[in-house]
Amino acid sequence: NTTTASSSDGTRGMWIGNTGDSQTEWNPTISNNTLNNIGATGIVGHSVGALINNNLVTNTKGAGIKVVPPLGKGGQNTIEGNTLRANLFHGVQVENADSPVVIRRNVIDNNAISGIYASGGKFTNAQIVENTITNHHEAGIYLYNGEGVTIQGNQLTGNGHGVTLEAIPGNTIQNVQITGNTMNNQ
Repeated sequence: NTTTASSSDGTRGMWIGNTGDSQTEWNPTISNNTLNNIGATGIVGHSVGALINNNLVTNTKGAGIKVVPPLGKGGQNTIEGNTLRANLFHGVQVENADSPVVIRRNVIDNNAISGIYASGGKFTNAQIVENTITNHHEAGIYLYNGEGVTIQGNQLTGNGHGVTLEAIPGNTIQNVQITGNTMNNQ
């Protein structure tokens, strides 16, 4: 599946997939879209194997991009080459992931809370690489969980904190590699 449009379809922006276990959206591509002034999150993916790339998402009332991979389905979701700016929550939000999510080469700027945020699930074997993450109130990267996560080659400037890892009850942070990042004015 390929979704190409110049704007969104109402207050939800783009919602791909189904939250129920009985239906799964496999391998959608969400590419080259512009979403501005959306009443909720810009792009939501409840899918397996999604490629979300080269989109411009600005001024939403939620996150720029949010992925919630269906539990136990496997696959890898990739968020690459997007510009996520001035959204009310996070630039990229990952929720309840038990499969890999790759967040690569995005420009994530001036979202109200954090640039990249992960909570729930295990956030297993994820990669956060080569992103430019600037001007976030809370943190450039904020993980409540992560197992086998690589955080590498990111440029972080002007965030409340550069990288924050915080295990809370029921979540685990283990085998996280943070290498080769540049942090300025945190």
